[in-house]
Amino acid sequence: MNTEEYRIMYSLESTHWWYVGMRKIYASLLNKFYKNLTELMILDVDCGTGGMLKYFKKYGSPIGIDVSGDALYFSLLRGHRRIFHASITHLPFGDKSFNLITVLDVICHLQVKDDLQALKECYRVLKKEGRIIIQVPAYQVLRSQHDKAVHTRHRYTKSELKIKMTHAGFRIEKITYLNTILFPLIAILRLIGRMINPKNPSRSDLKPTLTPVNKALISVLTMEAKLLKIINFPFGLSILCIARK
Repeated sequence: MNTEEYRIMYSLESTHWWYVGMRKIYASLLNKFYKNLTELMILDVDCGTGGMLKYFKKYGSPIGIDVSGDALYFSLLRGHRRIFHASITHLPFGDKSFNLITVLDVICHLQVKDDLQALKECYRVLKKEGRIIIQVPAYQVLRSQHDKAVHTRHRYTKSELKIKMTHAGFRIEKITYLNTILFPLIAILRLIGRMINPKNPSRSDLKPTLTPVNKALISVLTMEAKLLKIINFPFGLSILCIARK
């Protein structure tokens, strides 16, 4: 992503409905496994502007990596010091170093040429019985100007991600689509926008949202967070997988 995209992310990550709602989803799932644990060694791959690193501190000692110097700059502004310039395909850590690895919208990135190799590298640095949480955008047919702006190389199906996780050696504990309630509306808007203006310049969907709308959308993802404790969704804008070594 370009510097401006990271600046927008840095300014909105604490309040925007997508980030707030996704943190609620991660919390609902992490608390199932780690509610009373505070000593985990955690790696946040492509940590961006560091919004999740602060959240992960409640579970242990998070370390962040990113290939972007801009991302690391904004993470430093948040006060994070345990961050490194590195790629998911060449992690600068020894075998079996981490209890938990988070890979949120990373293997789909344009710079990750070999997503299976990236997953195998995560497997290498994960401790025995450690977990990985991976999220990717869903359905290539929904590729939009937003994907171009944030350098998304590929959007996945659940079966596709499941196969890659298994080939990398992981044992899947949960795999589900996310952002299901809003899926019909957003999918229709993206498809219509692509048909009307197929040559529009790339632009991110990330922008300030009116407070009432922002609160309403947070409520939607909060509802999904509660439901995900007991069910998996059959479709959605993203896919989330929790797997174990």
